[in-house]
Amino acid sequence: MHNASLNQTGSTERLLINKRELSTHLGLTPRTIEIWARAGKIPHYKIGRSVRYRLADVLEHIERAYKVGGAV
Repeated sequence: MHNASLNQTGSTERLLINKRELSTHLGLTPRTIEIWARAGKIPHYKIGRSVRYRLADVLEHIERAYKVGGAV
């Protein structure tokens, strides 16, 4: 998805992206994204032979699963 800035509704939260695009957003390598997806550490969608990610879902999952500390 080269021009993946907006979908039909004008929102990016429902947009599916590939591992390279997700790795850019998260500052990780595409290989790390692949390993995390295979291990079930991040939500992903298998569409045929392709794997896609919804950025909002991944960010929400990371926030819930990996947050350290918190308000006291």
